[in-house]
Order: sequence, then structure tokens, then C-alpha cells
Amino acid sequence: MSAVKKVLEKRNNVNCLIPSRKNSALHEILALFDITRILLPPTRITSTSATSIDMVCTNFDTDKIKIEVINTDLSDHTGQFCHIQVKLKTYNPYCDSKAIQHQQPPEF
Repeated sequence: MSAVKKVLEKRNNVNCLIPSRKNSALHEILALFDITRILLPPTRITSTSATSIDMVCTNFDTDKIKIEVINTDLSDHTGQFCHIQVKLKTYNPYCDSKAIQHQQPPEF
């Protein structure tokens, strides 16, 4: 597994709800990079169709990612909101300062 963790959200117009050559090819390409497409419910809903053409892909353990598909009322596409359960490294900030109130600009 890759040391760098990735989450990709993209609209790709390959419907994951219907088996197809394009769908298989996409999964094979993602697998080359240890990336999995997380299956989503329909993300584009019209009066005549419901397709899942938006995607969330990752190389995280999929049990660490929770996805909410939400209606945005902006278009016929839903929104995807990802919760990623990871522990982030903390770094102690380093700050250095110098008083310049009595110095002339060329001296600092």
C-alpha cells in the first residue's frame, strides 16, 4: 500500500451501477495504484434515469471513510461529503522573533 494516502472525488461519467467495459477498465486502472472506487448510490437523478457517475476513490481502508450523498438542490447531481477517520500528526510550531522598533530599516 502506498505511504501517501489519497482521496479523489470526481465526476467521470462511468456508471458504477451497471457492469460495463468502461467500468471494468476504470477499476483495473485504479487497482494499479492500489486505489479503490467506493460504490455510491445514484448521484445523478433525473426524471428518466438514476446513475452513479460521481466517484470517491481512495487508498485508505474503506472502513475509515464514511460518505454522505446529499441533495444540494443546485443541479441534478447530488453532493458527496466524506468523513475520513484518521489521526493526524501534530507538530509544535516554531516561531522566532526580533524586536525592530529601535532599528533603522537597513539594519534589520
